[in-house]
Amino acid sequence: MDMDTRWIGGTAAMVMGLVLACGGGGTSGPGPGPDLETTDVQYESGPDAGPTDAGVEADAGCAQKKLDFVLAVGDTDQPCKGHNVCDIILSYNQDRDLQVQLTACGAPVPGAAISWEIVNDSLQVGGLGGQTTYTGADGISSNLVKNVKAAIGQFQVKVCVSGDADTACIYFNVAINPKGTAPLSVGFADYKGIYPLIDTAKVFLFKQGGTGKPTCADLDLANLPTATVVSPDVYITQTAVFSELPNLETEKTQYYTVVGLARSGQGPVQAYACNDTDGKVEWGGKKYVELSLVDIPPALKGSYDITNTFDLVSGLPPNVANVVYAIVGFFENPSAQIMLLICQAGASGSTLEDFCGYLFTHPQDPKIDELTTTGDVVFQIINVVLVGLLEQNCPFDDPSLCGKIYWTGKDVGDILTKFQLLSTFTFLQEPDQAGHLPAAACQEKWHTVRVRWTLGLDCPPADDNCGWKNLPLGGPGLPDIITGNFEADLVQASKLTIAPHTLNFQYGALVNFAIEKLLLPQVFGDGTDNLPAVDSYEALIGSLLAGKGCLIDDSCCATFAENVTEKAAGLTKNLVEGACEALITTGATYLRQQLLSLDAQPDNFTIGTKSPCPVYDTDKNMTFDAFGKKTEQCEWDARLVVGGTTYAPIGTFWGKAK
Repeated sequence: MDMDTRWIGGTAAMVMGLVLACGGGGTSGPGPGPDLETTDVQYESGPDAGPTDAGVEADAGCAQKKLDFVLAVGDTDQPCKGHNVCDIILSYNQDRDLQVQLTACGAPVPGAAISWEIVNDSLQVGGLGGQTTYTGADGISSNLVKNVKAAIGQFQVKVCVSGDADTACIYFNVAINPKGTAPLSVGFADYKGIYPLIDTAKVFLFKQGGTGKPTCADLDLANLPTATVVSPDVYITQTAVFSELPNLETEKTQYYTVVGLARSGQGPVQAYACNDTDGKVEWGGKKYVELSLVDIPPALKGSYDITNTFDLVSGLPPNVANVVYAIVGFFENPSAQIMLLICQAGASGSTLEDFCGYLFTHPQDPKIDELTTTGDVVFQIINVVLVGLLEQNCPFDDPSLCGKIYWTGKDVGDILTKFQLLSTFTFLQEPDQAGHLPAAACQEKWHTVRVRWTLGLDCPPADDNCGWKNLPLGGPGLPDIITGNFEADLVQASKLTIAPHTLNFQYGALVNFAIEKLLLPQVFGDGTDNLPAVDSYEALIGSLLAGKGCLIDDSCCATFAENVTEKAAGLTKNLVEGACEALITTGATYLRQQLLSLDAQPDNFTIGTKSPCPVYDTDKNMTFDAFGKKTEQCEWDARLVVGGTTYAPIGTFWGKAK
C-alpha cells in the first residue's frame, strides 16, 4: 500500500478535527498562512489602504518593526504573544475582537495601516469587521472576526502592515465548532528534517483499550489499522483541533495513541510522529498533545548499478611496483624490455642464458646501455620492427607520428590509474528503525571491467562516454565474477555507510588482463588490419622480433634468426632460433606469472565506505535512485594485500537504481 494512501480511513463520520496553528511550533517549513495549493511560501504584505504606509516610528533611528499579538495565550492554551500564530475557537454565530500591536524597537507605532484578510476558508464560515484598521497611540489595532455560517470549519486571518513587506505577517487560526471549545488539540514541534518542503499533515487518533493498546510499537506505519478519528489535512505549523470525541461525555476519560503523518502537498508521506503517553482526554477539559516528526527515509530496497574507479598503480609497495612497472615498460621502450626479458626469463644453462651472454657486456646484471656489438645489432633489428608495428597500427593520418611509443602514454596511464569495475548492489529489505541492514540483506556482484581508449576516435573533450569498452568478468583471460555481502547503515535518512568486508579481488589478474588483452591490442594491433591481433605476450614477443606477419605462419623465430645472423657474426641460426622460441614460451610465461603470483592470498581485498555516501531520491517519489553523483563521487576505504604487502588503492564510486 502506498504511503500516501495507506493511512486513509478512520471514522470520518465523527466530528472532524479543526485546523489551528500550533502554538509550540516555530517557522520551519512553510509559513502558517499559505494558499492550499502552494508548498513554498513567501508572505507578502497587503495593499495600501490608508493615509500612511507604515505609520510613524517612535524612534526615527530605529527601523526594526514587529507585528505581534496582544493575546498572551490562545484557546488551545498555546502561547500567542511572541509567536506568528494564535489559536482562536468560535462557537456558531459568535464574533470576537482580535487585537494586534505594532512596535519599532519595543516602542508602539501609532497611525499605521493594518490589513486583515481571510484565507483558506473553503467552507466560507468566517467574516471580518473590516479589511483595514489603524494603530492607536499604544500601537494596538483591533478588528472583529465572526462566524457567518453555522458549520464546523476553519480559516485563517492574515494580518500584515500595509505596504511594508519587511515586517512579517502574523496569523489568527480560527476554528468553528458548536461549543466553542475542544477536548483535544494536536500540534507539531518545529520540523528540522531532510524534507524542506514538508507542509501538510494528517492526525490519527487510536483509542486505547483497557490494556493500553495500541501503543506506538504496535502500529505498523505501512499498514495502519482503522483510526478512531482522523483529522482533515493541516499545515505542520498548525494544530488539529478535535471538538468532539466518540463517547467521551459518557466515559468521562479516554486514552489515545496519537499519530501524525506529514508530506509535501499531496505527495507521499515523508515524516511521521507517534505519542502513546500524553493522549489522556477528559470530559470538560482541554488537552494539547505535541508531536515531533521523524523523517521516513525513501525506500532503499532494490538493485543499483555502481561504477567503481580505482587507481591500480599509484602508491604500490616497492616489491609490487617493480613487477607492474617492468611490464608497463613495454609501452615505454619495448625494444629494451624485450632485450632484458631474454636475460630475466632464462634459466641457468638454458639457450636464453647463452643468448643473453652474446648481447650484454655484463649478462649477470644486464643494462640496456651496456650492450655488446652483437647486442647493439639485435637491438637495432628489434627497434626497426617496432617502428613498423607502431606505424602500421597508428590511428593518426601521418603514421610517422607513431614512430615513437610516447603517443600511447595518456591512455595507458588512464587504463591503469582510472581502472573501472562495474558492480551491482542489491538490498533485499529496508533498514530497521535504527537504519541497520544485516549482511544477509545486502548483496554485491562485481561483474564487468570498463576501460577507455580514445586514440584515433576523435572524442570531443566534453564527451565522457566516448571510447569506453565493457568486458564481463569470467570471460577469457579475466578473473571470475566477484560476489559478497556487507552490512550497511542508513545514516540521517540520507547517507549510507558500508561496513568493511572482504572480497577475493585478483589484483594481478586484473592488471595482467588490462595489459595483455586491452593495451597490447590497442598499441600493437587488434586484428582490424587483417593481421593477427597482438593480444598475448607470446604474440607481442613474436611480432616485436619479426613483425606481425610472422604470426600467420608461425615463422617469427626463423625470420628473426635469419635477420640476426646476417648482420651479427659469431651467432648460429640454431642458437638464435632456439633462444627465440624459448623467449616466446618461457618469456611470456615469466611476464604473466610475475603478475598472477601477486594473487596468492584469497579474500585479500577489504573494502568499505571512507565516509557515509549520500543517497538521493532525485525524482522525489520516496524511493532512493542514486548513490553519490558522477561529479561528486563517494570514496572507498580499501585495503589490498598483494604480493604479501598491504596496499591502499584510491577508489571512488557512484551509481543509479536499475
